[in-house]
This record gives sequence, C-alpha cells and structure tokens, in this order.
Amino acid sequence: MILPEKILKNIGQGENPDLSILVSEFDKELDSHFGIAYTDGEVEITSDDEPIYKGLLQEALMTSYLDYHQIFKDMGFGKTFVDLGAGYCRGSLLATDKSYGVDCVSIEVEPSRAQYARKFIGESSGNVVIADLASPEFSLPTCDGMLLYIPTGEVLNKIIKKLIMTGTEGSILYVVESHGDFIENLRFYQDMFVEVESSLKTSIQRHDYKIYKFRLTNLQRVKEKLQSIEREDYLEKILFPYWLLKFSTMDTEVLVRSKISGTEKVRTWSANLKGAQLLNYNGEFGLQLQTPSRILQLDTQDKIIS
Repeated sequence: MILPEKILKNIGQGENPDLSILVSEFDKELDSHFGIAYTDGEVEITSDDEPIYKGLLQEALMTSYLDYHQIFKDMGFGKTFVDLGAGYCRGSLLATDKSYGVDCVSIEVEPSRAQYARKFIGESSGNVVIADLASPEFSLPTCDGMLLYIPTGEVLNKIIKKLIMTGTEGSILYVVESHGDFIENLRFYQDMFVEVESSLKTSIQRHDYKIYKFRLTNLQRVKEKLQSIEREDYLEKILFPYWLLKFSTMDTEVLVRSKISGTEKVRTWSANLKGAQLLNYNGEFGLQLQTPSRILQLDTQDKIIS
C-alpha cells in the first residue's frame, strides 16, 4: 500500500483549507480500509477525563496519514518509532506498509480507540500498546523517534518526567503544537530538548503548521538534577522548570509576593503549585496556576518567596 501521488502532493499543505479538506477525506477513506469506525469508538469511551478529549472531530484528534508518511521518510529505513497518545494508531497502521522500513509502536490509553489497529495488525505484534503514559509502572520503549501531539498542563508535565526517567538518549521528538503554548513549554528545558531544524509541516489545519523536532539529550544528568532539587531551589531560574516539574505533581503550598498595579505597594498571598505550568506570558517568564486561577509574571510582577 503506497500512498497515491495525487494525495502525496498535499503533504505539508495544512495552511490551505481546501487541500486540508481533501486530505481529511483521504484519511477517512484509509481509516475505512483499516476497519476504523471512529464514531463507534468514541461512543465506547467511558472516561470523562479532559485530556482524553472524547468526541472531538477526527481532524482535531488524529494525525494525518500524510504526516506519518513524511515523518517516516524523514527518519529513514530501519528505524523504530513510538507514537505517544496515539488515538486510533494510524502510525502503526501505515507502517504495515513495509516500504517505509519503520517499526511503529502506538501507545494509547483508551482501548476503544486502539481496538481497530489491534484487530488489523494483530494483538500479538506488540505494535499497539494500551497503557497510561503517566503511570509510574510504564516505561517508554527504546526508539529512534517519537511523536507528541497532546494538551499542555499536568499531562505534559508527567510525560516530560517520563521522558527524563525512561526516554532514549539521542532520539528525535516530533512535536505538533496543540494549543499555542506547547512548543514554548518544551523550550524551557533547553538542556534536555535541543531543537533540530525541521522543514516538515502538517497536512491538515493546526494551530501551528510546523512539525517541530527536538533531540533528547543529557537525560542522565537531567534525571540527577530533577532528583536532587530541593524545595528551596525555586529562586534559581535555570532550575525553575525542573523544580516546578517536581513539585507541581503534588499539593505544594507557596507564598507569593506581588506588586499591586499602579502603586508601590506589594501584597503576600498563598497559592498551590499542583497542576501549574510554565508559559511565555507577554514576552516574559510566566506561571499558570490552577489554585487560584491566575498567571504569575515572574520577571516583573510576582515572586515566589517560600
């Protein structure tokens, strides 16, 4: 099964709405070939957890076959690829075409989504794994490349931690922007995610049409850094991303000192770091809190003091 030339010409054309529609129609036709019944699969999902995004349009939830095609070509023959949060496991299905020479392992938490690929490929193949990426018991398979297209927030924090603890040194992470702050979030971890030049673009409409590439590096050193960080290390900006990664997974009460807008006065108040995430806010270092719901401007307005 080689993708037809008339479809391949639409690779990386996600910024063109008309071509995006054509690609979407082709993706659905190929889904049918592989036995995927998207509506039925979504109905069977019993979890209401927000990160699962039950009932989204196919185009929003799933990566196009054309994007897997160009990623596989970019990786080269004989490589191993892992799709993190794979949904309906299109990557593993496309990789059944041996001309790619890529062994693709799809990891998905929802059995109802993974069931069609498991049936087509065979449950014993090991190419479709039903598992929770964030589970302490789960370890990432050794691989040459990975795809990450997920929401930011607590889920991303857990996956970054998983990459530190069980990722493959030197592997390439292919990343598609989700909500507009995903790529910036990864860039906070500069000694772990080294950005690689990429000319890849998505083939259907996305928040950002570029498919970014990051190389995982210094994992042992970063792992040691994460494990050794103490509560009082929040003042060191270079350590702050890892400090937050460690302490935002639990109830962590902190005191914040904030300037009162339009005055010279300051006020001290309490917040909880659980579920907090870094972001680039108005061109400065920011922190999105959940409790209370507020963005801290850590360069100019706000300071964590304990």
